[in-house]
Amino acid sequence: MKKYFLLSIATIVIVFSACNQSGKKKQNNRRQIHEKTLGTENKTKTSPNIKKFPELTPEEYFHAVVFDTMTLSQVAKKNEISLPFLKTKLGIPKSVTYDYTINQLKRNFHFTTEHLKDIIENSKNESKVVNKKLKMKRK
Repeated sequence: MKKYFLLSIATIVIVFSACNQSGKKKQNNRRQIHEKTLGTENKTKTSPNIKKFPELTPEEYFHAVVFDTMTLSQVAKKNEISLPFLKTKLGIPKSVTYDYTINQLKRNFHFTTEHLKDIIENSKNESKVVNKKLKMKRK
């Protein structure tokens, strides 16, 4: 009886430690993946859209601020762009009034974060170019 008791305790300890180790591996994998994504985001990369607007200097070029955890109205407010404009460009019906996160909208309306950023950046930079040309004509 004592033998079975010790055997069952040893088994429980082994199973518990194995589960604990697998949890640490998963956590380490998540941390590595997170660090990889942070590493790519923190690098200064030039957007391919910069080439579309040679009139703008790199300092004048608008860079959109978009996170998957933000709602579309937060993105519109942060980037100072019209919410109906974004909905139209992304193919989201105007009847969708509840603020879903970008992550939820991406799944339902099949667009990417980069596509959303491109829409915002193109719109803002086009208006900057037009304003810059108007100022040049006035002088």
